[in-house]
Amino acid sequence: MGAAHWRSLGAVIDNEKVNVFKGGFILPNLLQEMTDVLGPALTYKLGQSMGGARVYVPKKIQADDPLGLLLGGQDAERLCAHYAGNVLDLPSKYFFRAVRNHHIRQEYHSGTLTGSRADHLALKYGLSRRQVLNVVRQQCHFD
Repeated sequence: MGAAHWRSLGAVIDNEKVNVFKGGFILPNLLQEMTDVLGPALTYKLGQSMGGARVYVPKKIQADDPLGLLLGGQDAERLCAHYAGNVLDLPSKYFFRAVRNHHIRQEYHSGTLTGSRADHLALKYGLSRRQVLNVVRQQCHFD
């Protein structure tokens, strides 16, 4: 996708709620915050499951709450501590995937991983080794 297409996707979102993410890629502030709170892998997991939806974040997580089941107890509690009582308008799954791919490429090329980088990232992000290598080979305008 070209830069203009990403900008047009971002334009659909309230302009006060977006930031520039490297090279003109528009990223909702919510995704930046969630990545800080949960980390990129769990943010992606949440986005792939609930992207594009409105999600109520309770003040206290219950055992049968969808967020608790999806993220696990401690991570869901961290999300609740940050967004307690708010309704989040999650961006589309495409934004979550773009952020995930950016983090995969960053981690792959960082040199901090030992052993097979692709295998490590595949486990972390719930992908196959082949998918990780395909993401790493992609040339994106915002990386």
